[in-house]
Amino acid sequence: KPQRGSIIVRKVGQTEPKNLEQAAFARAASALKELEKRGVDAVVTGSLAARRFGRGSDVDFLVRACPEHLRYALEAAVEDIMLEIPFELVYRDEIPVRVAERMAKTAATSDELTFAARD
Repeated sequence: KPQRGSIIVRKVGQTEPKNLEQAAFARAASALKELEKRGVDAVVTGSLAARRFGRGSDVDFLVRACPEHLRYALEAAVEDIMLEIPFELVYRDEIPVRVAERMAKTAATSDELTFAARD
């Protein structure tokens, strides 16, 4: 079981930048939808939400609310969807308020990511 406040990061494959960005949008949207089905309130923040995603970037998931029995069990579900795209999954109640507020400024929902994937 991961330690409280742990962050999971996955390594990126050799995907072209534009294809990587489109894959990141689509997979992150799918991951958010899967989390929502499990009763989890999560958003994507950071470079993907700000449309600055590129080689060396990762997808930042912010879990705002989660059933306690699912805490730390979400990483595997997200990993299955994200595949080679790196990601971080953080729980809102485990990070400083100022960090959460900064992350929330760029938050994107699954619908917003799905729309961006079509661009």
